[in-house]
Amino acid sequence: MAVVRGGVFSGLLAASSMAVSPDGSKVAVVAYPPLIPSQGAKPAEIGVLDLATGTRTLWVGGLRNRDGLAAKIPGVSWFSDGRSLVFVSVLLADSRRYPNIIQARPGAGGKRLTVVVLSAPTVGLVNPESLELRVIQIPLAGGRLGGERPRLLYHGAVDGNPDVSLGSDASGRYLILAWARNGWIDHGRLRLLPPQGGAAFTGTW
Repeated sequence: MAVVRGGVFSGLLAASSMAVSPDGSKVAVVAYPPLIPSQGAKPAEIGVLDLATGTRTLWVGGLRNRDGLAAKIPGVSWFSDGRSLVFVSVLLADSRRYPNIIQARPGAGGKRLTVVVLSAPTVGLVNPESLELRVIQIPLAGGRLGGERPRLLYHGAVDGNPDVSLGSDASGRYLILAWARNGWIDHGRLRLLPPQGGAAFTGTW
């Protein structure tokens, strides 16, 4: 393995999430500035790297910390046009209907959004029990929740501290779900994939 040209983002900690553009030309990286005790935690930032030219672009602003908590971006993904990104912290907010959204991926043309929802938050839990996990496809109209009914794609249980990752192809039609087990979603069922090297992947590209 070797560092790609322009691949070092100085002044940022390790990436927490990454996504490759549909044409494979760019990589979006979510990272966090170093913690300064006197200033507190800073919001996440998104860096975009052009793999052909090595050009780096840092997307910042618009996020702010609230109630002493840092604004985090648990997941990032590209729209099919390869020019726009969607991420959980700004686009989505928890609600009574969809509490604890931890992942989000757009569908083709921005007409639907697929989210991963947990039944309870995991921050601060001690010896957490299993949680209910749902993968829901939400129709959108003009970038907002549409009038059509959401569609439940998968419903299952995970442990109380899951590192869940939802991946898809560029169209958003085919989905793969990864945590302690990996598989692709097929009509409400998780078709398990065999573990590689004795362990399951916790990220999907």
